[in-house]
Amino acid sequence: MPELSSEKFRVVSWEHITEFANTLLQPVSLTIGVFDALHRGHQALIEKITDFPDAVPTVVTFRNNPAAVLNPNSYPGDVLTLHEKLDGFRRFGVEQVILIDFSPDFGKLTGNTFLRTLTERFTVRYLAIGSNFHCGHKMDTDADQTQQFMEERGIPVTVIDSVQRDGDRISSTRIRTAIRKGDLKTATEFLRHDYRIELEPSVYRVKQGKALAEKSKIRQVLPPEGTYTVTVEYTNWKDSTQNGKNGKTGNKRALPLQIDKDFIHWNERSTEGNTLYLVFTGTSLEKGA
Repeated sequence: MPELSSEKFRVVSWEHITEFANTLLQPVSLTIGVFDALHRGHQALIEKITDFPDAVPTVVTFRNNPAAVLNPNSYPGDVLTLHEKLDGFRRFGVEQVILIDFSPDFGKLTGNTFLRTLTERFTVRYLAIGSNFHCGHKMDTDADQTQQFMEERGIPVTVIDSVQRDGDRISSTRIRTAIRKGDLKTATEFLRHDYRIELEPSVYRVKQGKALAEKSKIRQVLPPEGTYTVTVEYTNWKDSTQNGKNGKTGNKRALPLQIDKDFIHWNERSTEGNTLYLVFTGTSLEKGA
């Protein structure tokens, strides 16, 4: 059954697309990818599927980044949390999301098997993918092969070239690198919004007006050590994705955030127990050595 459902937005796990096939919205206009940042290039793909007539705009993506599973020791962190990604899809007009729990076993699927499963479980009317798209075991199927597979079955495909800004290719990797270097201006330009991190109540603690979170518990990528200007917000993302509405955001205020070797900390008053969002609204005030 759908994990999340509203009148215009549905989230279904990959393992359920066979068992609950009658609950899937059909036919579909489709795009596939990790969508770790929902940057300008990703938005271009989503625009293609939402503009396609008489089909349900559907995204096939991952609950967890495959790179984090395959290379956990070197993976620097996510750009978006799952909550943020789902909310972004909904805001951009996606009506159905298929979530894959990536695992080493799933990674053994060939690209041909993966694409065949999609065409067997869905009535695919259209597919949009990026020119650097790959899928399958050891990335055995590229964009050209995917296009050929689909068009042999009468499914039109649009392959979109990478979006550039001032000669720089916009990608999740590029954004992640910019954040790690403290180049929040570039990250903001590529994302089209300020970068932010989500902290669930189990991740941080508040004592005597000070909040503290261990960096090792934060799954998102962080800027380097230093002091940053952030805005603290809290929003009920679960209600947002389930009900198709923006959750209430409260207690916005700007303050300095200190990032040390092992912790991040900031002044906090009364939001313990809420999921917090630390929005980076400026570059580093003072980077660490």
